[in-house]
Amino acid sequence: MNDEKINESIKEIKEKFYEIKKKPFHKSLRKGYGGLGYTFEALIGKDEDTSYEPDYKGIELKTKLGYSKNSLTLFNLASHKIDEKSVYKYLIDNFGHYKDKNKKVFVNEIYANKLIEIKYGIFWKLKILEDENKVKVLIINNSFKIIDDSIYWNLSDIKERLITKLKYMALIKGYPYKYNSELYYKYTNLNFYKLNGFSNYLELLKNGNIFIGINLGYEIINNVLRLTNRHFSFKMNMNSIDSLFEEIY
Repeated sequence: MNDEKINESIKEIKEKFYEIKKKPFHKSLRKGYGGLGYTFEALIGKDEDTSYEPDYKGIELKTKLGYSKNSLTLFNLASHKIDEKSVYKYLIDNFGHYKDKNKKVFVNEIYANKLIEIKYGIFWKLKILEDENKVKVLIINNSFKIIDDSIYWNLSDIKERLITKLKYMALIKGYPYKYNSELYYKYTNLNFYKLNGFSNYLELLKNGNIFIGINLGYEIINNVLRLTNRHFSFKMNMNSIDSLFEEIY
């Protein structure tokens, strides 16, 4: 998408944002934290989707609670696993825990610069292999022996997803308010960013400022297994936003 069209998209988002901002409170259209983004997208007339393309006319929309210091999810990307039918079930079965007798989950994070314990005496970390075009997951025992290194992402896939999804980004901040037991949001800030480049991303991945959040789960109903969560989310610490992006406009 050329600069002229991006400029038109930015102008359009700005106009819609300031119209939204004129009204102090907007009732949440969804329960939980996800209501902030879902409600904003509905207010600007965008339908919910799971596309790998940017949310709105070449620009990815990200929302964040104004007081939150939590990481920002950049994108989701499924991994590969050599000789394994389902990486999700493999991780849940081996490292997850039961929420009840029919529900099992595995929620964790994985970094390139430190070991994280995922089960008693079992750890994992990322290993970036640029010459092999891979980011591998190393699962290690307490004797520092690698017991599994078959889960991986292709660096080229990560690069493609990043550039496709996040070449331009709008970050919208808002605050929640409760009134008569109902949740409302007040949208306060809008900033636009342009991606600096993949080399910056790779450096942040190496030093742990970008990491992968894992949220997996399944339930068994009538002896049929159903995946309920299957997210490998590439996330960034908010204090690194100026390293990955250049603020524009």
